[in-house]
Amino acid sequence: MRTLVVVLVVAMIGVSVAQNLITFRRLENGVEVEERFITYVLDPSGNLSEIFVRVFNRKTKIYQHSGDGFDLTSASCTEDFVGGEKEVDGGYTDKVILRYRCGSLEKTYEFINGPYYTFEVHLSGKAEVALPRVWTPDKDGFSDGVFVSYAPKGKYVSIVLYDSGELVGNVLKYPGGTLRVYIGPAKKTLIKNAMPEKYDEIMDVLNRLGAYGWYDTLFYGLVWFFYWLYDITGNFGWAIIIFTFVVRLVLYPMYHAQTKSMIKLRKIQKDVEYIRKKYKDPRRQQEELMKLYREKGVNPAGGCLLMLVQLPIFFMLWGVIRYFEEEFAFGKPFLLWKDLSVGGFKANII
Repeated sequence: MRTLVVVLVVAMIGVSVAQNLITFRRLENGVEVEERFITYVLDPSGNLSEIFVRVFNRKTKIYQHSGDGFDLTSASCTEDFVGGEKEVDGGYTDKVILRYRCGSLEKTYEFINGPYYTFEVHLSGKAEVALPRVWTPDKDGFSDGVFVSYAPKGKYVSIVLYDSGELVGNVLKYPGGTLRVYIGPAKKTLIKNAMPEKYDEIMDVLNRLGAYGWYDTLFYGLVWFFYWLYDITGNFGWAIIIFTFVVRLVLYPMYHAQTKSMIKLRKIQKDVEYIRKKYKDPRRQQEELMKLYREKGVNPAGGCLLMLVQLPIFFMLWGVIRYFEEEFAFGKPFLLWKDLSVGGFKANII
């Protein structure tokens, strides 16, 4: 009993200490800003140099500077201020602010802590600024006040919202103000939550760029259903449980038929072994087996076929649950679990 209590206490500690902090570090040639799922690297001139996202707990580069990291065409910049808001031990819970002097202008980044891969760029006056691309120019898209760059490899996207100015290619002649930026996976729910007022325009652009295919139509039907369950319950933990129950209920006819087929095969297993021992000729053996299957009303491949039919569905359902990793991490705790995105034995021992 005492051992069980110790195990439970350790498990509770393990699932409750996870924190989502945003931090910055000095590099030899710039600054690194790290969030839970994305890392930004800026050079000393205040231009985006590299961006990495976390995929299966590994960093994957999705952006490399090519004169398009919010570079100003008419001025060079130097660092003026680096800091954050709501500081705690090891990082910040709210945002990190980087400010650069660019001649008579100021360029300020606000990296916002959260699941939505968003940040803001503030320009204090008129400037020409190069917007970041995650792919080649042929995958650029435009709408009123929206710039989109889409990377088919990995399905990543760079989205910049601007309230005024003239866009030529990826260079924006901007009178000054705030640019809202999303750089990350092309997940519809994250984009909708990050930029709700321009969501329809962004989706139109991404569809023109071929970002979503027939599979996404099926996949996002399940994604929105799962998100609807979350809206009703207010907690991703309950949404997972209800989602799993509904899926099992829908698939129950196939599961039931598969189980019946396996039971029938098990019942005639002795007869099958008898035929295999009695008839050594493969052709005669197969004939007798088929005769036995017909007499008993058994389809030897029935259970396997039903399992194969369900496998793609289960892979899709697994993908739906994994899809919400970012929002799991920043969502409400569920029972003893503070962070439903954390895997491994220690976090999930209970």
